[in-house]
Amino acid sequence: MNQSWIKALVFPLLAAALVACPPTVTDKITGIDASATPATIASAATSSLTATVSGTGTFNTAVSWSIVSGGGSLSANTGGSVTYTAPTVTATIPVQIRATAVGDSSLSKTVQVTVNTSAATGTLTLTIGAPFGDTAFVPNVSVSGVAAPITSLGEQSLTVPVGDITVTVNNVTKAGAFVDGVFSGYIFSAGNPTSKTVSIAQGAVTKLTVFYDSGGFSGTLWLTKSGSKFYGISDTALAGASGSITPGSSLGAGTNYDDIAFDKSGNLWITDGGANVVQEWDKNQASTPLQTITSNSNGSIGGPVGLAFDAQGNLWVSNYFKHTLVRYNKSNIDNKTGTNALDPDATIDKVGLAGYQQIAFDVAGNLWAVDYRIGSGSPDFLYKFDAAKLTANPAPSVTATLQVDFSSGITFDGAGKLWITDNGGVKKYDPPTADGKPTPLLTLNRSSPYFQKASATAFDKLGNLWVHDNDGIFEFTAAQITTPKTTLELAPDQKLLFGAINNYTLRFYPIPANLPLYH
Repeated sequence: MNQSWIKALVFPLLAAALVACPPTVTDKITGIDASATPATIASAATSSLTATVSGTGTFNTAVSWSIVSGGGSLSANTGGSVTYTAPTVTATIPVQIRATAVGDSSLSKTVQVTVNTSAATGTLTLTIGAPFGDTAFVPNVSVSGVAAPITSLGEQSLTVPVGDITVTVNNVTKAGAFVDGVFSGYIFSAGNPTSKTVSIAQGAVTKLTVFYDSGGFSGTLWLTKSGSKFYGISDTALAGASGSITPGSSLGAGTNYDDIAFDKSGNLWITDGGANVVQEWDKNQASTPLQTITSNSNGSIGGPVGLAFDAQGNLWVSNYFKHTLVRYNKSNIDNKTGTNALDPDATIDKVGLAGYQQIAFDVAGNLWAVDYRIGSGSPDFLYKFDAAKLTANPAPSVTATLQVDFSSGITFDGAGKLWITDNGGVKKYDPPTADGKPTPLLTLNRSSPYFQKASATAFDKLGNLWVHDNDGIFEFTAAQITTPKTTLELAPDQKLLFGAINNYTLRFYPIPANLPLYH
């Protein structure tokens, strides 16, 4: 049978069908590519390795890694991205690292990382600003990994090691004649900290801004005037300024301000007996107090007069009308809760009729208080409360009888001697160790017309004694008051006048380091 006609018919149809059908796709890996970033790194530094497998259809994209030569280590042996850590080298070396397609080991890519001997570094840029108007200011900023502190204003670019770097803004002290100025700074970031740790990346720039404040309450003699305001006289104004003087700072709008104390942060605390409160004022001298402590339901505050911080930072207040000494725990007053009737965590009330005035701590942490009783006809007293018993409501361990001459101010000097002001002048004592009537080591008065009503004393950094009475503020040099005499009447080295003052406090800030006055 002749089948040629069948072939002539079928084969063309079959060929047409084959042309019309799509070709079959083959699953196949066709290549691999890899890179290192950066390709040049320092000794012991790192580089990021990445690899991509290409192909057709459905194929295996897995990659394996191996170090061909040069040493070092990989964070993993497989994966599209791994980290290479260079060895520590003493000379520049090339390192060969191979990326291989797991699905076809015949396909690989080798990358080279050059490792040199220089340390891995980045840039830290500090922009440091001075207190307002002080272009000659010398800052003090420490940077970990940098040997010397940074002492220049403006933008400072530092090459620093890769990793965590800590920047600390240190206080700056500017020497004064009688009292130094202390300037604190901060890093401009959340919370304005004085210290901050930042991460430095290789070749990257990290920026921080540092500001210094204007000194706050420091470099100044502080006092109250006529009860309604507190005033600051700067060190430069005090130097050689006998005669009329105008304070450089005045704050507050109180009723009857009495005593001033400073805490560890440099904030000023003040008693207002007329308003029956204790206030804290920010060291940057804001227009309103940070917090106001009022009397609690048990009458914890009643005619507050004296203030003193103990060595732990707890605040003690003397209450003239309540006849008490009360302590406010540091953790409570640090909360800065605005206006609050805080509960004291210790109360001393064993001397029932005490008219407490100023209070002070000695170097051993014992609390001393002056007791002046207006119109009672009784003598004034000095009490010592032992440090170990302060929170247990102790009776005084020493009761010393003073004169009936408005004893009010109390101060310890650097040698541990006790100075008390009264209408008869300023008296210096060895701190009494037993009950009785102590004999003054020295009674100080100024030459005519004598003290009108001495009410407060303070020592500056040179040991000079400053005395306040209703007629003004008087400075007696350390040499003047160093005498074997028991009575001393002399002209002060300086006399400062600025109108009528009814003042019960003098405070230098910062407090001279040799005095047992605590911040």
